[in-house]
Amino acid sequence: MFQLIIHPDQLVVIYHRDSFFTIIIPLLIKIIQKFFCFCKRLYIIPLGENARKRHYHEADKGDIIGFAVQLEVLVNDQWKVVIRYDSAHGFAHIDRYYLDGRKVKIELHLKLSEALTLGDEDIKENWKIYQKAFLEGK
Repeated sequence: MFQLIIHPDQLVVIYHRDSFFTIIIPLLIKIIQKFFCFCKRLYIIPLGENARKRHYHEADKGDIIGFAVQLEVLVNDQWKVVIRYDSAHGFAHIDRYYLDGRKVKIELHLKLSEALTLGDEDIKENWKIYQKAFLEGK
């Protein structure tokens, strides 16, 4: 016989025999959250001087159901989006922004999880190139 108690950041299993034992198992709570929970995550990650990555995703039972990953650059004390990978409008795509206000949309024929990974990796590897091109109006 045992009792199961779930906390937001850990799983506690209390076994009952002759005495009580408490075991904290963080891995099990991650598994439970992956398969049984709806979760939203938002991260803002500094990349360098005047640049950051904003990462947002929603998952339901481990499946990505919505996301946005974008590079933001500080221009005249305002954060401007340079490139965004997202799932708005019901499909995965890239929005490329220009300093003069133009925007170009490119559809991605990928699963949402694949597009999220692509966006994260592309911005991580190429943010300096995107920042320079944006600031030069290219």
